[in-house]
Amino acid sequence: MDEIYQNMQLFTEGLQSFLGSGAIVVEKAVLSRIATDFELEVQPESLDAAVKLIQAPKRKRRCV
Repeated sequence: MDEIYQNMQLFTEGLQSFLGSGAIVVEKAVLSRIATDFELEVQPESLDAAVKLIQAPKRKRRCV
């Protein structure tokens, strides 16, 4: 999940720098576009869940 988050961050930052500092990039729109590009059928609920996972703060992992 960390790799997905980092890739989304890089992609989002790249879009913002390309579009200008005032641009707002919405993760759901980015994920929707990726799904369209790869010809995937994705339900809106799945996009919402994916955005929540991407935006969730990283949890600390404990070693037992």
